[in-house]
Amino acid sequence: MLWVMNLRAPILAAAFSGLVALGPVAVGQVTILPGTVNTGISAISDDGTRVAGTRTGLPPYFWSQATGYQYLTTPRTPSNFHLSGDGHTLTSTAAFVQQTFLETDGGEVTVLSFSLPGQVNQSVPTGISRDGSVVCGWDTHTSSSIQVGWRWSATSGMQVLPGFNFTLSMSGDGRTIFGGNGAGQYGMWRDGVVSPVPNNFGRVQAVNYDASILAGDGRIWRDGQITTLPLLPGAGNPEIIDISEDGNVVVGTNSLFGGGQVPVVWTPATGTQRLGDYFASFGYDLSAYRIFNAHVSADGRTFGMSAEVLADHSARGIIVTVPAPATAALLAGFLTLRAPRRRHVAPTGSRA
Repeated sequence: MLWVMNLRAPILAAAFSGLVALGPVAVGQVTILPGTVNTGISAISDDGTRVAGTRTGLPPYFWSQATGYQYLTTPRTPSNFHLSGDGHTLTSTAAFVQQTFLETDGGEVTVLSFSLPGQVNQSVPTGISRDGSVVCGWDTHTSSSIQVGWRWSATSGMQVLPGFNFTLSMSGDGRTIFGGNGAGQYGMWRDGVVSPVPNNFGRVQAVNYDASILAGDGRIWRDGQITTLPLLPGAGNPEIIDISEDGNVVVGTNSLFGGGQVPVVWTPATGTQRLGDYFASFGYDLSAYRIFNAHVSADGRTFGMSAEVLADHSARGIIVTVPAPATAALLAGFLTLRAPRRRHVAPTGSRA
């Protein structure tokens, strides 16, 4: 059975009962993926309707409301897989041969050749295009210092990226890849041309569809301007995991000086917040969970997360869809005027 929590339903019904003339208003929801085994979410589609992840004792999966779980046919290591933006193709490393595979939700499997056959024996994919036709990654040898970045496409096959020891991320259109040479220098491959990352930006951990917005190490590059995202009080070492298409929603982690990483979200309106506090501002109390991984859809409204249930330490995949910005402001105003005595229980300590 699928658990769906439409929180504060009576309040929301009252809030919107007099707003019929405004048309349908999305109020968001929290969905916990079904099942009793430990489940995590590692990626979300651009439209937020599909997620991918792992479950204890089972192969990696695709999941949507319409299809339920669809399991991959090839065993994979769970740390190296990525979901295409359309949500229909996963790329990962096969556990038994250490090669990069592609598999669609229809069960079609493609094995990628090594970039340097005979010289490398382990492959790590780091990005996939929106349509699943382009993948980037890097290969290495487990007993030598060889390490090389690559790009693979369904039309041109495997291509070594000159000057790249590793790749970090790729734009959704598959035309731009970011990585480094292993000596502290970072570069950009775009349509066959290698150049430095704009404005000496450094590591690019997340990028939008056309590479017009870059994010990494707690910073965003847009139109030649770099914005440094504020840290939580007493935190450091910002890491960025994912961004919305317009760059106005960023999810990642901050490291607390007392120990542990805290999932955070940044928007221009809210600044940097713990992810749990951000959800609480919409009326969604997730304080019963410790969130430890999060990704965001292209429109910045739907989040796919892995979380620990604090009561029994089991793992759950959680999908949260927040209201559209105008709806959120309207709801916040209503809650302030009509329910001033209700308060959200914000997570404390190291919870998200």
